[in-house]
Amino acid sequence: MPSRLSLSLALAIALSACAGQDAPAATAAAPASATAPAATAAARTDGFELDMARVDRFLAATRQLAAAERADSTLDSAMNASTEDTAAYIARLESTPALREAIARGGMTTREYAQTSEALVATLMALGAQEAGLLKDLPAELAPQHLDFVRAHRAELERKLQAADAAEG
Repeated sequence: MPSRLSLSLALAIALSACAGQDAPAATAAAPASATAPAATAAARTDGFELDMARVDRFLAATRQLAAAERADSTLDSAMNASTEDTAAYIARLESTPALREAIARGGMTTREYAQTSEALVATLMALGAQEAGLLKDLPAELAPQHLDFVRAHRAELERKLQAADAAEG
């Protein structure tokens, strides 16, 4: 599986691309990697839907993870992410009590958190890369319902993600 970027970096790239801004030079190639089949396969999860309530819980869980990681420098929710598939990522989050509990405080299970993260970030990055001219066609592996959701709610998603990023700032 290609490297999983930090949430803030991935969302910044996606939002920059969506807004038509240039992505930072050091990360310009990142959106294309997010569209590789292995990265987006998890986005097409049977029965998994993105909705705004789930996005809100995801952002709450992400804030809880960040707080847990600030409180305990040995925690790293993204550790080994470049070598993990979705199942391994979920298993690692589940097997680390502080991470599992932080996600639960945000109102999610570790599975829901991982699925939401991958679906939301992969979809935003692919759409952003396409709109920035970095990607001709969207990958077939992206779930059509996730594309529809992100397109329909882009402005609200951008506001929420930018606010979350600013709060972590």
